[in-house]
Amino acid sequence: MEEQKKELEQRLVLTEASIGEAEELPPHDRARLSIAVKVLGAIASIVILAGLALLFGPDSRVDQAQAIFDFVKTIAPPIVTLVIGFYFRSETAQ
Repeated sequence: MEEQKKELEQRLVLTEASIGEAEELPPHDRARLSIAVKVLGAIASIVILAGLALLFGPDSRVDQAQAIFDFVKTIAPPIVTLVIGFYFRSETAQ
């Protein structure tokens, strides 16, 4: 019983010492994360810009802004799903 208690205390100390430490990502995970961030950031930027153009654009261009916004609204979800599926695919598929 005493031996189990000491082992548990030692694990607790090791756990406390490792709090706040981050592990370095392997190169292939870092590359996947980089691609995911760039693609999702670009899509988010396009959605935001299209929305702003629709809200604050001149009245003469509302139809064009609406067409861009509808296009982005249609195309963005499949691309986001593709990127998320690629990034979070199962480890056995590597």
